[in-house]
Amino acid sequence: MKRILVIFTALIAVHYLTSCSSNPSNRAANEQEETFNASVMLKPTTVKIDGSLSAVLEVVEGEYRLNYTQKLLRYATIAVKIRSNGKGNPNDETFKDYTNGPLSLDVCDKQGQSIAKFSSIGNSYKDDAKLKEMMTKSGEYWVSFDMIVEDNLPKDAATFKIATVNASDLKEAYADVYVLCNTVSAANVAKWDKLLDDFEDSYIQLEALNKKLARKQDAETKLAFSKLDKKVDDLCDSINRACDEKAFAPMQAVRIGRLYSEITKREGTPHQ
Repeated sequence: MKRILVIFTALIAVHYLTSCSSNPSNRAANEQEETFNASVMLKPTTVKIDGSLSAVLEVVEGEYRLNYTQKLLRYATIAVKIRSNGKGNPNDETFKDYTNGPLSLDVCDKQGQSIAKFSSIGNSYKDDAKLKEMMTKSGEYWVSFDMIVEDNLPKDAATFKIATVNASDLKEAYADVYVLCNTVSAANVAKWDKLLDDFEDSYIQLEALNKKLARKQDAETKLAFSKLDKKVDDLCDSINRACDEKAFAPMQAVRIGRLYSEITKREGTPHQ
């Protein structure tokens, strides 16, 4: 629960984003590597999916690509083909709560041992409708799993396994975030995802321009920095308004909290 409480606090404090994002002098100190991509192929340790959905779902044998992307945050994503017999319960709350789960994937080594910082990767909340359909329609479906991770792609990653998380456990884990979110449509989810992607990408570009200015103060770079700095400020304003309106989905709220934490770590604690 500590992680969720930190996110909850950071989400309230996200209104500080505007002030911290428009302080270019702080950005010059950041030397962290910019956007980085890597991937590794994984095989399931077993086709069985443990837990309450074991009688309905199983993994389709094959190799699957785990993608790792480092921007402001580190992201791990993998799409897995899952077979359903169509004999499940479509009314499970986890199929309509806009949080990751109820499926949970652990990245493992060759011996099938879970790798701690790449464990409990939930299926994407964007696949809620698909999972609900899988409860009543048999067939093979691609299901996406994604997570904000705390470490680099592990060199010993070779396999994976999937289990089911109970609805009550998911509800408890995200209880503090639910109260801040009123998202009720997939269209809104896509809209805010685009906004957060744009903010994260623009912030990285702004850091790169700031480093360039630290080396050489040329007029062209100054102009580009000024335009992009205003864009980042405008995006921060949009994020703040959406927070006021409780417009984000729970997993987007989690992402905002992580972005806020990363930015304050890079720039120092912002002030109101």
